[in-house]
Amino acid sequence: MPFVCRRFGGLLRKLFINVSRTRHNKRSSKWFGDNMLIKTAKTLAALASLLLPETLRAESDSLSLAPSYLPNYVGIGVGAYPDYFGSDDQSFGAAPFGRFSWGERYVAFQATFVKANLLQHSNWRAGPTVFWRFGRSDVDDRAVDLLPDIDGSLELGGFVGYESVSPGDPRDRWGLSGGIAHDVSGVYNGITASASASKWIPATRFGALGFSLGATYGSSDFMDSRFSVDASGAAASGLDEFTAGSGVRDVRASIVYIQAISREWQIGGGLVYSRLLGDAADSPIVRDRGSRNQLYYGIGISRAF
Repeated sequence: MPFVCRRFGGLLRKLFINVSRTRHNKRSSKWFGDNMLIKTAKTLAALASLLLPETLRAESDSLSLAPSYLPNYVGIGVGAYPDYFGSDDQSFGAAPFGRFSWGERYVAFQATFVKANLLQHSNWRAGPTVFWRFGRSDVDDRAVDLLPDIDGSLELGGFVGYESVSPGDPRDRWGLSGGIAHDVSGVYNGITASASASKWIPATRFGALGFSLGATYGSSDFMDSRFSVDASGAAASGLDEFTAGSGVRDVRASIVYIQAISREWQIGGGLVYSRLLGDAADSPIVRDRGSRNQLYYGIGISRAF
């Protein structure tokens, strides 16, 4: 760990020195100068202030704009996401994210999802997770809106992962991760389990490009709460009755680009494509009123410290 920290610190010092030099270069000052930084930050802050009232209601495994190759950061992302999982309508919102590290241990959060790595190990990660899953109510689709509302649920679980980091550049890394969560609030009393693989590579002098693939499994209780239509719901909405069983809910792929614009500040953008499978895709909520294809996209700004 000390070796990795020294290499990481050396790389950051070189990056900061180079950026500082560039700021004094008249030919490049329009890209890295203070005026450009202030304009960029103000533009993103204005977007965030417009979208913050509509809090991001996406899943914990949706788009992340966090520069996770840095040990400590805070930021905010704004973007578009499905009105409900399976919807073909888009909503807009904002969500904070951040990470605070103590050696290899850290606590990270994104919107309403929090996880803590308790292992002081250079490659292995493991620890608890907490997730507040928003319910479903007041959606744009008229038929789905006539179904019974779904309350928000508190989910506790854990994750384990393996990450390999290049000793020459912390942006060059790959990882595998899996997690499980259980509803402890009594809303659906089921579980979800997810697995993902990710890869970050250096891109441009101060940028990083990230890719990921993942999938989520839902227990019968979870799938029933989100995708079933009972007799009373069918009568109210006109949708067919349907009972969803357990299975793989979706598979997804994402791409994210993050660019450093000063010593502390980064901006980024990305998108996630998710494809619903099994009973999630066959539900009339999705099949007749929504779409199997789900898209998340947005931009973000973060500050390292």
